[in-house]
Parts: sequence; C-alpha cells; structure tokens
Amino acid sequence: PSQRESPLPAGPCATKGAVGKPYRNGINCRVVEVDGHPRRFIVYVPRHRPVTGPLRPVVFMFHGSTGTGEQFLRVSGWREQADATGLVAVFPTGLRYRVLDSGRLSTKWNSFDLAQEVDLDERPRGYPDGAPWPADDVGFTDSIMRDLGARLPIDRRRVYVSGFSNGAGFA
Repeated sequence: PSQRESPLPAGPCATKGAVGKPYRNGINCRVVEVDGHPRRFIVYVPRHRPVTGPLRPVVFMFHGSTGTGEQFLRVSGWREQADATGLVAVFPTGLRYRVLDSGRLSTKWNSFDLAQEVDLDERPRGYPDGAPWPADDVGFTDSIMRDLGARLPIDRRRVYVSGFSNGAGFA
C-alpha cells in the first residue's frame, strides 16, 4: 500500500455510531468512550466477503501527526488491500494536542515522550479532568479490539499494527 491518494472515494459509512452495533461490509464509522471521552475510529470490512465466516486478520493503521483515520483510510491503500485479501483494516483517529514547538493544534498518538512535546494544560473540550493526559491510546486500541472481537470473526493471533510517522512511532 502506498501513501498516494487512492482514486476511489472513501464513500459513506455503512454503519455509524457507538460501538456495540454489528459491522457491515464497507466503511464502519464508530465512537468508543475511553476514560470518559469519545474516540473515533473506522473499521473497513471487505466489500465482497461475508461478514460472518472464517477468521480474518486485522491490521491497525495509525495516521501521522495532523492526520485522521478518515484521511488515512483514503490514502493508505489498506482499504484496497482488505478487499483483495479479506483482512479487516482499522483506522483510529488520535486526539488533538497543542504542540509546544509550533503552538499549533495537531492530532498525535501518545508515544515516547509526547508529554514533553505538548501543552499538558490544554485538553480537548469535554475531556475529563481525572482522565490520563496525554490520552491512553493503548487503552483506546484495546477498546477497539474488544468491539471487533465481539462482532466480527477475527483471528486474534493475526493482529498487526502499522502507521505513518507519529503513528509508526506509536505502533
């Protein structure tokens, strides 16, 4: 899969809403609450394969700084790879942080020394005071896996994690 723009549009969500709903073929847009704050992710289920059936591998794709799961779905090539091979592709979205060096807001994954790179006093609107900050992105990933495991035939021995730039560092 390449970083170039895919010629296919991302298309509308086949399902949308909170975790706990069945997945359908195509783009499934979900929200899960982690530490009292809603987190967004997309699960791409191959279009021409039954939602039930044999166990499938799962690939998590973590975007780079300033990106989103929606953008990474469009540019990564993993949607096409899922259609070709039958894997389930997951595209989470990181939270926005105020970066100290630039003063800009940027989506980031909590990897390595993120706490030294961002303003720890600025949180997203509605982010609970008692919740971990920087956010618990491992807990976010675990929550996604629980929902996938409860609603899709996934092979827990074939779960892969990859990413671009800051997403690769988190992976």
